[in-house]
Amino acid sequence: MKINLGLIGMKCDECGSRDSSFDERMGERICNECGLVMVQEAFEETVRVTEDSSKDNWGNLGSDARVNVPGIRTQVVRNMTGLSSTETTITRGVAMTKMVFSSLHLGFDLSDRIFESYSELYRKNIFKSNKIEERATALVYYLLRENGTPVPMETVCAEFSVNKRVVNKLVRRIVRHYGRRPDLNYRVDYEMRRCAETLTKIPEFPHLCMETLNFLNKVCEAHKINISKAHPYAALCITSRMHNMGLTVEGVAEVAPINAVSISRAMQKMLSPLDVRYTDLKGKTIRDLEKLL
Repeated sequence: MKINLGLIGMKCDECGSRDSSFDERMGERICNECGLVMVQEAFEETVRVTEDSSKDNWGNLGSDARVNVPGIRTQVVRNMTGLSSTETTITRGVAMTKMVFSSLHLGFDLSDRIFESYSELYRKNIFKSNKIEERATALVYYLLRENGTPVPMETVCAEFSVNKRVVNKLVRRIVRHYGRRPDLNYRVDYEMRRCAETLTKIPEFPHLCMETLNFLNKVCEAHKINISKAHPYAALCITSRMHNMGLTVEGVAEVAPINAVSISRAMQKMLSPLDVRYTDLKGKTIRDLEKLL
C-alpha cells in the first residue's frame, strides 16, 4: 500500500522534489521523481492510518511522529534498520533490477554483476534523476549486451512499461561511464535458441537454424564475406524458408535486436556465393545447397 505524503513537504536530497510516497509493504518513503529512499537517520518507517484519532492504538518500538494529511489521520513509526539512506536506496534499486531480469526468464543468473554495477552507477551519479524503473530497465538491457546475451529493448521495457527513449539515453550514459561499448559478440547458440523458441514451438527448429548458420558461415569465410551480428537472424529466416515454417523477416526482426533491413542484407550476402534467391529456397536442404557451390 502506497500513501502519498507529498503534502508533508520533505525535500529529496538527490533531485530536490517534494513529491514522495510511503510504501507500507516495503516500509520506505520514496521520492516519486528519482526513486531515492528518503530514510532519516537510518530509520525505516511504517504508516498506520485511522479515521478516528481517539482510537489510536500504537503500541510500539522506536520513536513515532504523527502527521496530519487532509482527509486521513496517519502516524509514522520509525524502526532501526542499520542501513544508511544510500544503502537502502541501492538495495531497493538492486531488487527492482532483479525483478526486470527475472521477468525475461533467461535461465542464467547475473545477480552479482547487477549488485556491483548498480552500486557503482548510483554512487557515481550516473542515474541522475531517472526514476527507479528506468534505472533498472536500462541496467538490465546494458548487462545483457555486455554478457553477450542481448534482448530487444521493447522486451526489457515491458516489465514496467517505461519510455524507450528515456531508457536509451540512460544506456548511453552507462556506456560512457564504463569507457567502452559492451561486448556485442553474440552467444550464437543462446541467441538462436531464444529467437527460435519465441517464434515457433517446434523443438528441432533451433538445431536446424544452427546447422544452416554453420554451413553458411563456412561459405562466407571461404568467399571472404564478413560475418556480421545479423547473420544468426538471417540464418533463422533462411531456415524457415527452407522448411516452410512461414516466418517473415519482419517477424524475426520483432524479437531480434536487429532491424529487418539489416537481416535482409545479411541474407543476400550469405546466399550470393550460392547464386540462389531467398524465394527459391523452399524445400531445399543443406545438401541441396552444398551442390550449388
